[in-house]
Amino acid sequence: MRPAFRLEENERHVSRNIDEEILFHIETRVEQLIEEGSTEEEARRIAEEEFGGIEQTRTELEKIGSWRLRLRSIGSVLAAIALDTRIAVRGYFKRPAFALTVLLIIGLGVGASTTIRSQLPGLESPEHGLLLDWCHYPS
Repeated sequence: MRPAFRLEENERHVSRNIDEEILFHIETRVEQLIEEGSTEEEARRIAEEEFGGIEQTRTELEKIGSWRLRLRSIGSVLAAIALDTRIAVRGYFKRPAFALTVLLIIGLGVGASTTIRSQLPGLESPEHGLLLDWCHYPS
């Protein structure tokens, strides 16, 4: 059985597939009406009236398609982060000395940057950044 609306996973294909799906549903209804005894022109007019606003339907389906793509991309990013984290933790348990060295280096880096930042003048508030002080070179 064919799904009501099949939306691709690629943004540029969504609009094309929506047009194909709308056409499929209208053509299917036209065929049913012709089998019931309507002329082709009359069947097409009735099918388009029954379907409703084609442009409105297309717009709504494009919104749904882009929303689904965003959800899929967020889900794939989160899945990749979870996989990377699992692999890293597994590696750290296999080599605890390496894990300890990594944690020590990260701790020293954070501590050093915090100490340096607290000792530099002009960084008490976000409006007075260090970048502005470094940009004024004597000419």
